[in-house]
Amino acid sequence: MNNRLFNPDGVPEPGGHYSHVAEVLPGRRVLYCAGQVAFEEDGSIPETFHDQAVLVWHRLKTILAANDMELGDVVKIVIFMTDMANDIGTLREVNADVLGPDIKPASTGIGVSALAMPELKLEIELIAAKDG
Repeated sequence: MNNRLFNPDGVPEPGGHYSHVAEVLPGRRVLYCAGQVAFEEDGSIPETFHDQAVLVWHRLKTILAANDMELGDVVKIVIFMTDMANDIGTLREVNADVLGPDIKPASTGIGVSALAMPELKLEIELIAAKDG
């Protein structure tokens, strides 16, 4: 991983599985991924937040792979959630499971009143960078 993910001195440690800062070094190819939601291939939507989060990460990994990238190339994620108060703990668990102990991109969580369909509980977009 050649991107720089870090927490500068003088800034409190993150409250979750992320870094405060992500720096994309010169000469890297940057991928901006639109927000992904939990639609199964048949159009259905998993009922639980956990299952939706796992499916969204599966989609994001598929998109990364299609662009010759992997999770270690992710520098920033933005997560939109419809029930942040009740689902943030589950999100932190899923993110830690998916990303592993060493991948901690910069992250922003945003509570929203609704997404494109009432059954959707989260949407994740990302930015990744890799040597070109």
